[in-house]
Amino acid sequence: MIKTIKTLVLFLVLHLLPTSRSSAPPSAPPSVNSPELSQLLKGLQGSADINNIFSHLGSSSAFKSAWQRHPLHLKAVTPNPQALFNLTTLYDLVGTHVSGHITQKSPDGSWKPSSLNPEQLSGQPLEKSTIDAALTSSPPSTISFNTAGSLFPTVGDFSLSSLAGLEYPVNVNVYITPPTSSSSSSSSSSAPGQIVPVHTDRQDVLIFQTLGTKTWTLHPPPPLKRDPSTNAITTHPCTRGKAGDVISPSELSPLSPPYTCVLNPGDVLYVPLGWAHCTSTDCKASMWGKKNADPSVHATLGIDTMVWALTKAALRWGIYSYAGLGYNIDMGKVSDKDYWESMEALPFGFLETETIVDDISDLMKRMQPDREDLPSRKIVEDVVEIFREHKKKIVEVQKRMYTDVDPKTEEGMRKAVQGARDLDMCMAELGLKVKGSAFYEMYREKVMAADKKLALLDKMTT
Repeated sequence: MIKTIKTLVLFLVLHLLPTSRSSAPPSAPPSVNSPELSQLLKGLQGSADINNIFSHLGSSSAFKSAWQRHPLHLKAVTPNPQALFNLTTLYDLVGTHVSGHITQKSPDGSWKPSSLNPEQLSGQPLEKSTIDAALTSSPPSTISFNTAGSLFPTVGDFSLSSLAGLEYPVNVNVYITPPTSSSSSSSSSSAPGQIVPVHTDRQDVLIFQTLGTKTWTLHPPPPLKRDPSTNAITTHPCTRGKAGDVISPSELSPLSPPYTCVLNPGDVLYVPLGWAHCTSTDCKASMWGKKNADPSVHATLGIDTMVWALTKAALRWGIYSYAGLGYNIDMGKVSDKDYWESMEALPFGFLETETIVDDISDLMKRMQPDREDLPSRKIVEDVVEIFREHKKKIVEVQKRMYTDVDPKTEEGMRKAVQGARDLDMCMAELGLKVKGSAFYEMYREKVMAADKKLALLDKMTT
C-alpha cells in the first residue's frame, strides 16, 4: 500500500498540476483601449467596496480571455485597499497564538521559511517585539500568513466575496515586505531587494496591493524540462525555481520580453499559473521616491485548481479510475500542446461551459491515440458530475471557514484547523467516489492527523 501511495503521489506531481500553455507564444496583455477591458475597468473603478471586484471579474470577457494565458494589470480599481490588510491588522495579532512565516535569504543564498512565532506550540502568544524584529531584519525578510481568510475577519469577508463571484475554491495569503534601496533583477538567484529568486507557482493568482509598492517582473512559462533520452518531463513547470531547481537566464531569454509593472495601493495584478516571476520592493519604484517608504503589503488570492484536483488531468485520472482502467501514461509521448491542455482548469464556476464531456473525451484520445479501452460516454458524464459536486463541496467548506473569523478566540483558532481538516475530507471522499483507493488513503491519513491536532487543541483549552 505504501508503494502504491508513493506511486500516486509521483503521478500527481508530474501530471495533475495545472499550468499555463507554452506550446505557442502567450499573447500580449490586452490593450487598455480594448472595449472589453475598458468595460471591466469602468465597472471596477465605479465600485465603492473592494469586495465587489469579484462580481465584475467573474462576468468579464476580458478576464476570461486572459485566464491562464497572459497577465492583467488593473490600476487603481480597489477602493480603500488598506481596509483589506494593513500594519494595524498585523499588530492586532499581538497576544494571539497565530503564527505566520518569515522568509529570509540565508548566507548560502537559499531561501527558507521559518515560524514567526516558534514558541506557538508551547503556548507562548505572539509578541510585538517579534513583529518589530521581522520588519527591521537585515537582510530583509517577508512576513507571510497562509490561509489568511481563516485568520483575519477582513480577509475572510474578502474571501467570501471571491467565492460568490468566481464560484471556485480560493485561498488568500498575505505578504508584508519592508522597502529596500536596491533594485531587483530577473536572475536565477535573489538580487538585493528581492526576497526570492525567479520561480513559478501552481495557482492562478490575483495580487491586491494594499500598502506600499512592489515591482513585478513576469516571464511566460519556461520550456518544459524533458529528459533527452526519454522525453519524459523531469521537473514540473509550476514548481520551477524551488527545492533546488534553478531557472537559468537562458531559459527565459528566448521567450518574449518580460512584462514588468509597479503595483501601487489599489492596483490588482492577475498572474497566470506557470508564469515565471520575481518581485522587488525597491524604493526607487515607490510613488513617494524616498527611503522610508511604507512596507509593501499585498494579498495574494490563489484560485486553486491544482490543489483540489480541478484540472482536466485530474478529471482524466478520475474517469479511468472510476472505470477500473489504468490511468498511468507515458508523458514522453504526449505533445506539449496536449500536455498543457490537460493542465487547464475544469470549466466550472465562472468558467462554465457545456462542452466538457466532448472536450475531455477528445483530449483523452489525443493523449493516447493507440489506446482501445476508452471509457463510455456515460462514465465520462458521471465522473464530470462527481467532480462538479466535489468543487461545490470544497466551496461550501471554505464558506464556513471564512465566515465569522476571529483569531483572538480559542473557538476561532479551532475553526481554522477544522476547516483544513474538512477540506482534506472532501478530497478523501473524491477518492472514494472515483474508486481511487490510494488517493483516498493519502487524504484519510491527513484527516486523521488533523483530528489529532484538534484533540490537542481541545486538551490545551480545557
